[in-house]
Amino acid sequence: MIVPPDTPETCPSWPQPIDDAQALLEHFQQGDVVDVQRLAVTTALGHRIVPAPHGAVVLSQTCDLVQRNRLTAQLALLRRLPPAEAKPARSGRRPRFVLVPEAGEGDMFADLEFVATISKADLAGLKRSAGVSSRREQRVFAQRIGRRFTRFPFPDEVQPWLRPLEELLEKKAGKTESPEGKVLQDVLEVRVESEHGWTETEPPYDLTVTFLLDNVLSADYPDTPEQLRIWLTGRDGSSRRGASEIAQKLLSTHDPDERTLLYDALAEAWADRCRAASKSSDPAVSTAVASIRVEVVPVSEYTLDRMYRSEQLDLDYLSPPKPL
Repeated sequence: MIVPPDTPETCPSWPQPIDDAQALLEHFQQGDVVDVQRLAVTTALGHRIVPAPHGAVVLSQTCDLVQRNRLTAQLALLRRLPPAEAKPARSGRRPRFVLVPEAGEGDMFADLEFVATISKADLAGLKRSAGVSSRREQRVFAQRIGRRFTRFPFPDEVQPWLRPLEELLEKKAGKTESPEGKVLQDVLEVRVESEHGWTETEPPYDLTVTFLLDNVLSADYPDTPEQLRIWLTGRDGSSRRGASEIAQKLLSTHDPDERTLLYDALAEAWADRCRAASKSSDPAVSTAVASIRVEVVPVSEYTLDRMYRSEQLDLDYLSPPKPL
């Protein structure tokens, strides 16, 4: 592909008019895979030409591609991920990577860490193939691109409280040989809400961590059967089972009431990892959160106003870019 000139004298002449190529762009859409061998990107090390052995993915919206007054388009590096990384990325837990379903067998992703701008005149001359096909795939693709660039930055002093949970999700998600990994297959999102909002308040924060499930809970919240209560806490109510034990028991029961209660117990066990930050030697961290409330909610019952008030927890920033 053509790399634009970088001298002040020549920059105003780029990109070239695309009138002759515009008709070709009517066949392009967001999510298309284009046949390029390299991309010109900006990294922490400066401007670089990076290899693109699998090509690149069109990020620009389809409406921008077909409009004559839009002279450039954005491409992302197309990357194949190994199975352990592909599974959480497919579920949307790795915002850096966006699945391109038609490009492989669930293992090809647009890597949003490496994005290049190309003249639409040059784009029109590239061989293309569909990376997304159905309207549902197109919608998911667009949403996940948007999420990458609109994620909420949790306050610095709150990050150490959330990091243990993020590390758990990164470690267990997709690991079906692990009881916790199997249970996490039912978790669609983890959302974090501050009781009094994030922008108008100062620490300490009262947090609610919500695990959104794929509608696998009992319709009516049940009372805890005595036998299950004793199993979870002991007769004196002081002991607590570990997360792995709870997950294993949850997988072994089909009773909807028991599953509802066990999901709650498992979420509390996961949240205990976060509460350990109260013992931090840094006072700004140890006092940043006053309380953490945990809940497990079917996604169909999570209201739109709560969605607006909360922020999604993800794994992306824990994984540094892969070297090229």
